[in-house]
Amino acid sequence: MMTTPLVLDCDYRETTPATAGEMALAAQHHGWSAEQVRGDLAGLSVRACPLPEPDRPVFFRSVGLGLEDIAIANAIYRAASA
Repeated sequence: MMTTPLVLDCDYRETTPATAGEMALAAQHHGWSAEQVRGDLAGLSVRACPLPEPDRPVFFRSVGLGLEDIAIANAIYRAASA
């Protein structure tokens, strides 16, 4: 059982939780909810959601768009370097 909430971002909040298999399984079997997704790539890029904190792990789930992976890695790097 988790004692602290995970920091979780994804590439697109509207579709990733339903299409990412591990998220669907976590929802079905472990009580996980898509409301726990803190932000998505669009929100991170315009700072419409909280940026990653440098002292906490961040889990980013992408459903396969490599360009988005590069963009989020860059955003996390910039936030951690600030």
